[in-house]
Amino acid sequence: MKAIFPGSFDPVTNGHLDIIKRSAAIFDEVFVVVLTNTAKKPMFSANERQSFIQKATEKIPNVKVLAKEADLTVNVAQELDAQIIIR
Repeated sequence: MKAIFPGSFDPVTNGHLDIIKRSAAIFDEVFVVVLTNTAKKPMFSANERQSFIQKATEKIPNVKVLAKEADLTVNVAQELDAQIIIR
């Protein structure tokens, strides 16, 4: 089963990483999706945030990190055929 964990991750925290690790133990594939919150002024670019998360999760084989700046969570879930949204 596929799951997505959407968020702005600006910056990624130990709490985010804990959720990612726990989710990876439950689901076949976990997509961490870096989205843009237009109500916030980001500290880091989407590509930087994606890179930070990739480095932090590089030893978890079933975690994939994507940046989808101008998209809705539901659209990304459909595109990735994910059945679960992690919050």
